[in-house]
Amino acid sequence: MPAGYIQKGEKYIIRELRTSLMKKSHTLVSLFGLVGLLFFSTGLFGQTVVVTANDPRHEGQDQQSIAVLFSGPITGSTSVGQWIVQIGGVPVTTTGAIIGAIFPGNYVTVSFDATPVNGAGIPFLLPGQALTVKFTNVLNTLKVSGLNAISTGFVASKNNWQGDCSDLAFFQQGIIPGKQPDVCIPVVEDFTQFQFYVSLRIRNSSLFTASAILSSINWGDGNPAVGYTAYQSDPTGAVSATYIDPLALAGNPAIIATTRPTGPTAYTYPSTTTPPGAPTQCGWSATVTPVLNLALSVSCIGLSQTKLFANYDTDAKNTGALTVLNLPPSPLPTSRLVCQGTNVNMQFSDNTTLNCRLAVESRVPN
Repeated sequence: MPAGYIQKGEKYIIRELRTSLMKKSHTLVSLFGLVGLLFFSTGLFGQTVVVTANDPRHEGQDQQSIAVLFSGPITGSTSVGQWIVQIGGVPVTTTGAIIGAIFPGNYVTVSFDATPVNGAGIPFLLPGQALTVKFTNVLNTLKVSGLNAISTGFVASKNNWQGDCSDLAFFQQGIIPGKQPDVCIPVVEDFTQFQFYVSLRIRNSSLFTASAILSSINWGDGNPAVGYTAYQSDPTGAVSATYIDPLALAGNPAIIATTRPTGPTAYTYPSTTTPPGAPTQCGWSATVTPVLNLALSVSCIGLSQTKLFANYDTDAKNTGALTVLNLPPSPLPTSRLVCQGTNVNMQFSDNTTLNCRLAVESRVPN
């Protein structure tokens, strides 16, 4: 075989190898260019709505706003036309879009009116309703970290609010409709109800349960406080899963939580004179404290209410004295016997000293 043929073949092989390496080099350059373009694109347009287990969130007391978190500092401006809010997939009216507002920093607060879904007089989110929000950066007016914010499709808003004492307010306490107070020992307290307003954001929270609202009652007789589970009601105390006062909590919507210690939970006071004021005090002073029991237990002592329960014994007990018990046996020299049924014109002087009278018991006089 001629030597020149072998040399030519080696040159051919070397030339093909060089061509192959050049093609691979172009491929690598193109690949790095694509990666660079992606990084460049992300740098320009990578700032967007943050979606986590907690964001976006609707945890305001008004239950008419969504706090939307972005991935960096916000500048520029936003408007209602850039936001769409839906309840159960149905659009409602977007009424405002403000940078900051409820949450400072990287949040936009989007307000809405739910009446297109819930009807007149119910502009807020109701329990069980699903809330979503969509952002479109029309005209690129909203900037995040100095770059155009990216538009996003519908994302779910969350409410994982744990609650604090600002979510409560005292409503009223009084006699349960149809009940009569028990004032004679032993007093069985099953006739009083205690009611507090509770923010709608508590009821709408994912952490809300049937035992989320409690009443801790110290009955004032020296025994430990007793916890009672409150239930959602209307103003009369009747069970109601739908009653909401739209303005009860400083202009914000609230449900009513009612506690009734009745039936097996009724409390029986001891058949003794109330300490420490015996024998001049004739009542037990109970203290009712609302407690939020969501992820954490929050006792709102500043909202505690007191209730005085009369505790009357027979008239001869405590400071009472029946003078008829000291009368000598009959007949007396001045006595006049009459037949039963005879009309007798007589006057009696009652010298009995009643117990629990105003002079000794100013709180609950008999």
